[in-house]
Order: sequence, then C-alpha cells, then structure tokens
Amino acid sequence: MTISRPILPPSRIPTTGELVLAIRSGDPDALGAAYYQFAGPLLTLANRLLGSSADAQDAVQDLFVGLPEALERYEERGLFPAWLGRALVRLTLMRRRGRRRRGRRRRPGRGTGLGMGREHAAAR
Repeated sequence: MTISRPILPPSRIPTTGELVLAIRSGDPDALGAAYYQFAGPLLTLANRLLGSSADAQDAVQDLFVGLPEALERYEERGLFPAWLGRALVRLTLMRRRGRRRRGRRRRPGRGTGLGMGREHAAAR
C-alpha cells in the first residue's frame, strides 16, 4: 500500500478564518488541518458524553465528514472551536436519543400492554 503523503502537522498552522474559507471551498488539506488542530479536545468531549472511546471516535469522524456542509450554516460569530464543540454535543445527543428509540422498539409487546408481539395482538 502506498501513501501519497504522510500525515504530519502543517508547517504553518492556518488561522481559523483561513481554515473555514478553505474548507468551504472544498480543500481537503484544510479539512485535515482542522482535524489535526481540533480533534483532540473534541475526542475528549465526545468520550465524556458517550462513555466509549470507539463511539467518541465515530462521532468526531462524523462531525468532520459533515463539516463542509455544516459550515454553510456557520455565521462566524464567536469562536470556531466552541462552535465545533456545540455541533459535537448536538450530534452525540442525537445518537443517544436514537439508541433509546431503537431500544424501545426492540422490547417485546410494546403498545399492547399484554407482553405479546404484534402478530399475537393482531390475531386476537
């Protein structure tokens, strides 16, 4: 397997404004630089919220995968790292809600009050 370029810290860390403009324009190197610059604290936050390092890594990856689209709604008020943190909190809360909803759907007899599956309730 060949790697086109090593994953190294950028020689010059771009400003937040430069990163936002470059990511909005579709520059994959800017997305990588943003990940390099901000992923550490975001992973810590996600791990605290989700309780699992694997889930935290997935959440941060999902955040950065969706970042170019999310930046269309970014209004550049406040600090960009804080905005990323809020976006990550929203993403993790949606994941937790989704898990709870899926868990409720898997319980047998939900909605019948009799502990029967839907096919038994329909046959009555």
